Amino acid sequence: MKLFKLTPINIGLAAILLAGGAPAVSAQTLLHRYSFNDAAGGTTFTDSVGTATGTLNNATAVNPDSASLDGSQLQLDGTGGYAVLPSGLISGNTQVTLEFWASFGSNPTWTRVFAFGDQTDTGGENTGLDYCPYAGGNYQNLNIQTAAGSGYANNNAGLNNETNVHVTVVVDPTHNTMYYYNGTTLISSFNGTVPPLSGINDVYGLIGRSLVNVDPTLTGSIDELRIYSGVTPVSTVAINDASGPNSILSNPGTVEALYLSSPVNPLVVNGTAQEALTGDFSSVNSRSEEHTSELQSHHDL
Repeated sequence: MKLFKLTPINIGLAAILLAGGAPAVSAQTLLHRYSFNDAAGGTTFTDSVGTATGTLNNATAVNPDSASLDGSQLQLDGTGGYAVLPSGLISGNTQVTLEFWASFGSNPTWTRVFAFGDQTDTGGENTGLDYCPYAGGNYQNLNIQTAAGSGYANNNAGLNNETNVHVTVVVDPTHNTMYYYNGTTLISSFNGTVPPLSGINDVYGLIGRSLVNVDPTLTGSIDELRIYSGVTPVSTVAINDASGPNSILSNPGTVEALYLSSPVNPLVVNGTAQEALTGDFSSVNSRSEEHTSELQSHHDL
């Protein structure tokens, strides 16, 4: 007798690794990593993988410490300060993934977590790649713009006042797509075209500031920012989400326990339920960190 049908659309780290075996870590190369654990009160922050050291810019800020380092995070109070990365970090890649962990305050619309590109003579965006956590209509928005074309990926779930958010942004001109995960949920819809990254004149690399001068600066804190060449596979997204910032695992280790839970309770006869499979591994424990991973497959992966 058929009682119900399991539809495992939302699956955790355990399901990914059990279905696909060892994670594919060769699809991307980590180029730059900013953990912001530099000395509190300093004005520079280290790239622990590359050599692209970042600096704080409070020159136009209302508060002289609008952008600051507290020893573990980049703090931004939204009054004009932001962080600056060296030029050329994006345009030399064929595909790129940007990953960050952050907490957001109550931001006005069109702040940016990051923006890479250049400006027009009137202070607008000329070419660029940027991510906005809270756009008009309560959207997240990922945007790319060059002379060869433009596109955006968004969804109607802004991140204002959200804490400990993990976002992974993938920009893939090779397959004419770009998208982003919140945690391990593929949450965005894509529109337009994705031109080659070589068309971005990334003379500016900004954290917490837009390439559009009239846009406000970000209120929030950034725990870690990573830039990869290539497309980060879903297995790595899940491992990174489980392990969190300030830790890089290439393999979660052996399976120690599996957990199957149902968001729908009670189950209905002949109904459909999406089940969640999570697990504990020797190097990362999903339950002890109150972590439940969810992943939606993407047809381009």
